[in-house]
Amino acid sequence: MSTPGPWEIARQQRAARPAEPSPAPLREPAEAKGQSLVWALVSTALLAGILWFVGGWVVALAGVVGVFVHEYGHVLVMNRVGMGPAYIHIVPFFGGAAVPSRNEPTEYKGLLVSLAGPLFGLLAAIPFFAAYFATNQEVWLKGALFIGFINLLNLAPIPPLDGSKALGPVLARVNPNLEKFGMLAAGAAAIVLGITQGYYFLAIFVAIAVLGYLKRGAWRPVSLKMTWRQAAGGVALYLMAVILCGGTMLYAGNLLHGPLLEERAREVVGIPAGPQP
Repeated sequence: MSTPGPWEIARQQRAARPAEPSPAPLREPAEAKGQSLVWALVSTALLAGILWFVGGWVVALAGVVGVFVHEYGHVLVMNRVGMGPAYIHIVPFFGGAAVPSRNEPTEYKGLLVSLAGPLFGLLAAIPFFAAYFATNQEVWLKGALFIGFINLLNLAPIPPLDGSKALGPVLARVNPNLEKFGMLAAGAAAIVLGITQGYYFLAIFVAIAVLGYLKRGAWRPVSLKMTWRQAAGGVALYLMAVILCGGTMLYAGNLLHGPLLEERAREVVGIPAGPQP
């Protein structure tokens, strides 16, 4: 019987070595269900009520319409990329959430789902601009301004907002620790701002969300990672969403405050207000 050589011994050792365990598959969420009609109406009424108390009836109307259109944008893309059936849930006092029945097939498709809400949500501002131009009543501009604001706010890279879900995979593509550091820094800034401004409940909510995000994002399946090209495209799409949401706010704000700013500027330079002979 011949003695095995060094190459044969190495091959036998590799064959005897136990296989490394593969990462556990990402658990699929339970199939989503829509809210009951009664609870959906109650949640919507509570959301409208707090917005009415804070900003008036137009802000309440804009908030409810804006939330439904925003979340419907998420639902449309979720169903399109294979995460459906998805449903809209109204969260009392806070807004809404699009609930999928399946996880995103790829990180890039998850990014598209995240940005679909703010981009689609801007469509809710169109009726308010139309009402302003039809009636020349500035109160409608407050609704358009608020819709731009809530969609721009959702693009902030703070868990659990859409911005964190869009930029998180991009940062993880560079380095997983960069995602954790970025989300932690943004969340800490929001918590400090909430505490200093007296919004303690908001600070607690963000703190819980950040901790949950860091725990959930500790591992990302390799099969779901986006390519560098997809990451670059995702950043470009994110920046476009920021510009469109910010532009909607600026346009509404200019229509709302433009005449007032012009009048104050005339007072500063000593020019009488009104048409000149």
